[in-house]
Amino acid sequence: SEGSGNLAPAKPGKKLYPPVTENASNYSGWYLCGNQRLDPFILTSDKIFLSMGTNDVTDTTFNLGTPNDTPYLDTTASRPAVLTWASCYRGCIDMLQRDYPTKEIILVTILNTRTTPIVSGSVTRAQFMSELIMQVGRNENLNTVDWYYGTPSTPNNNVAFADDSVHPTKNLAKYMVDAIGRDLL
Repeated sequence: SEGSGNLAPAKPGKKLYPPVTENASNYSGWYLCGNQRLDPFILTSDKIFLSMGTNDVTDTTFNLGTPNDTPYLDTTASRPAVLTWASCYRGCIDMLQRDYPTKEIILVTILNTRTTPIVSGSVTRAQFMSELIMQVGRNENLNTVDWYYGTPSTPNNNVAFADDSVHPTKNLAKYMVDAIGRDLL
């Protein structure tokens, strides 16, 4: 709604991690990355910002994996024996590079807008996923924009920055744009 200050519609987003079967009603972010299924607007852009994971952070039903997991592409033959969030994320990168070879792929860490389960010690699932994204960026020599550490949003103050706990308000968008400028220029 116009009064909320949200930049994106406050409706359920797409998770990156694919369901057991994909169809038009439940397709995932991973599905969108393959076979040029993204919005045709991408054809006129020179950069693709891969910002995925914020909708996955509270789901503990899947293994997060490691930055070196085998990429899962849109072919049955590429499906790893153990499917992880990292293998889907790396698969998205590989499919975008394959389908859009002239576009620069820029990775974006997830927003730190809600409390997520602890993975190990005091490291939350959101923090782990953001650090995984940054390591994948280093491994693949891709630019990365850090929204997890690079914006003031935290689960304790998310009302000011993401009033539905996921979608950024205009207030947070300013910091997100600043992070892009800081990390890419």
